[in-house]
Amino acid sequence: MARRRKISLAERSSSRYLATLFVLILIILPLQLYVWTCTNLSKKIDDTYGANKSIIIKNAETFRKVAASTSGADHNYTQDELTVIDQLSADESTIRANLDRASYEASLLRRISTLSFGSANTLSPPTISNNWYEQYTSTLDRQNSQQVSALKTQEESDLVASILLSFIMPILFGAIGAVAYVIRTVSDQINTSTFSINTPIRHLMRVGLGALAGVVVGLFNGHSTQLSLPPLAIAFLAGYGVEALFSMFDGIVAKFRQ
Repeated sequence: MARRRKISLAERSSSRYLATLFVLILIILPLQLYVWTCTNLSKKIDDTYGANKSIIIKNAETFRKVAASTSGADHNYTQDELTVIDQLSADESTIRANLDRASYEASLLRRISTLSFGSANTLSPPTISNNWYEQYTSTLDRQNSQQVSALKTQEESDLVASILLSFIMPILFGAIGAVAYVIRTVSDQINTSTFSINTPIRHLMRVGLGALAGVVVGLFNGHSTQLSLPPLAIAFLAGYGVEALFSMFDGIVAKFRQ
C-alpha cells in the first residue's frame, strides 16, 4: 500500500492562495471586458453624433438660405443652387450613414449592457423622399429622435459601468493585490523556513484588509487623478501595500486628535 504524502501547512496555504488568485483573475477579466466594451461603444456613439452635429451646424445657414430661395413650387433652379443642393444631399447621405452605424452601436450597447444577446433592434430609417428639402429635414428629425433614444441607453450602461468601476472592481483589485503580496511573502517564508502555524491567519486578515482598502479607494477614487493612475491601479497598490495605506490613515487620525 502506497504511503500517503504529508502536505505541509505552507504548501497547503500557498495552494489555496494560488487558487484564490486564479479565481479572482477569472472574475475580474469578464468584468473588465464588459466595462471596456460598454465604455468604447458609448464613446463611438458620442463621436458619431458629434460628427453629424458638426455637419449640420456647417450647413445650417446654407440650408436655410437655399430653402428660402427655392420655396416656390414653380421655382427654376440655377446652376449655383443645384451645386449647393447636391452638396447638401451628399452631406445628408453622410449623416444618414452615420445614423445607421450609431443605431447599430446603440442596439449593441443595449444588448451588452443588459446581457440580452437576442436579435438587434434598430430604429427603422425613414422613407427616402425625392424632394431634397423633405429628405434633409427628415434626416435632421431622425438625428434628434435617435440621439435621445441612444442617450437613454448610454445612461443605463454608464450607471452599471460606474457601479462596477466605483465599488465592485476596486474591492476585487484590492483583494488580488493583497493575495499577490501574500503569495510573494509565502514564497519568501518557505525559502527562509519562517512559515509558522499563525502565518495563515495573518495572511487571511491581510486579504480582508486588502479588500477593505479597495472599498476605500472606490470611495475616494477622485484622488487617483492627482497620482496620474487609474482608480483600479490604486486599488491594487492599496491591497498590495496595506500597511502604507492604513499608516497614512493613522497619521490623519493622529492629526485630528491633536
